Amino acid sequence: MSAKVTFIMGRSGSGKTELILNRIKQNELNGRRSVLIVPDRASFESEKRLSGLMGHGIMNTFVVSFTRLARRILSEKGEKRVFLSMQGRQMLLRRTIEEHGTELKAFSRIALRQGFTGECDEIILKCKRFGITPEQLTSAAGEESLPLSLRDKLRDFALIFEKTADAMADRYIDDEDVVNSLISELPESSYRDCDFFIDTPETLTEQSIRIISVLFGCVPSVTISFRGDTSESCRDRRLFAPDEELYRRIRNALLIDPLFSCLRSQKPSNGCTSRWNAYSTSSLNVRLPLFAVASLLTLPAQPNNLTSP
Repeated sequence: MSAKVTFIMGRSGSGKTELILNRIKQNELNGRRSVLIVPDRASFESEKRLSGLMGHGIMNTFVVSFTRLARRILSEKGEKRVFLSMQGRQMLLRRTIEEHGTELKAFSRIALRQGFTGECDEIILKCKRFGITPEQLTSAAGEESLPLSLRDKLRDFALIFEKTADAMADRYIDDEDVVNSLISELPESSYRDCDFFIDTPETLTEQSIRIISVLFGCVPSVTISFRGDTSESCRDRRLFAPDEELYRRIRNALLIDPLFSCLRSQKPSNGCTSRWNAYSTSSLNVRLPLFAVASLLTLPAQPNNLTSP
């Protein structure tokens, strides 16, 4: 299945959310199921707003974040792995570092210092969020153009990441694993017949983009709204640069040909649709190991930079 993709771009107050809610209302009236993706903190307010528009409760619409959707799908599948909190992750990391500390080189003097486990935990979460694997880090560590000290850090962190992942395999799961599970589980879930709506995403990581890519291939339709102004008279375009960059990344990276709807005034305009050609780009993952390199640069190799136990 190939989804019908609609992009909506407009300034704040131009009617993007109203347009999405009205489309969901039509689905409700027609008995079609919808999923509205919003941040966790906005789910209650969005449900309340949609119920007010309907004049009664909603029956066929799920208002969730990617994380809550993933948890529902895993529940359907009978997920048995134990969920790890931040404290649980760091305890597992600490045990991994203790077991493999003699194999470390750059971090051998600070691996058991207070603060190191927390730093590693944060970087591992970022790696999962951006699709970085231990194998990619190990590969980057072999890049001779990098300073030797940085290559040693990459190699050590790749070892910690890999051994921690091995310890979690088939036994534990964390928030990032939950969201990543959407990539494999969504096509076979009960939500594959729903129309998906994503309202003005504030940030989209490579993780989110991969999930959206899966949606494009397994659900009937996907609608995404962005803040922006495409009019020639726009004088503050730079204010919308982050949102327009998110739009370009999805359009270019996912190789799609969406129907692009612009909202330039307080009311949606029906006369501003155009076709975009598919764009061929290299994989985003090519740049990702450098993100981990930048994070690892903040990790000291000397013990006096971290708090003693």
